[in-house]
Amino acid sequence: MNNFGPSQEEVAILSAYYKAHHKLPMKHVMCTQSGRLITMFGPNLHNRVNQYNTIENLLSTFVCRAAKTEVKTLNPVVPKEKKHKKGWTPRDEIPYTEQEHPRTVYSMEELASSPKICAEFTTGSCFRPDYYLDNNKRCNGCMLLDNCCSSNKRIKVS
Repeated sequence: MNNFGPSQEEVAILSAYYKAHHKLPMKHVMCTQSGRLITMFGPNLHNRVNQYNTIENLLSTFVCRAAKTEVKTLNPVVPKEKKHKKGWTPRDEIPYTEQEHPRTVYSMEELASSPKICAEFTTGSCFRPDYYLDNNKRCNGCMLLDNCCSSNKRIKVS
């Protein structure tokens, strides 16, 4: 820890001046930890003297707010470990397992040729909404039209 504060002789001179005039000859008090000059005069100075009990203590042990926060960031408080309910496992402790289900990728031709597979993919929603919306909400020309089970399927009648 650095000691930037005034020497004992300077403290004695400044305290004698304060006792005689109820103010310091300068408007700044130096932080003993960081060396920053902090403005103190008038009621602020008198309240700080009351807080530190004497002017000597203020001049020799004053630590500014910025230096206190720097010390806090250098020595961070470690949070306590959370207690969990009985039988509950945190997500970090659950082992990750890969799914064993193989993925099958179908081409558009396979979907169009197989009614069962097409019904599985088109039940509930349109498989080609881009084509549906581009054709004025009609399904004319879609290759899945014959086997499609979508509820919004419409055909333009000419």
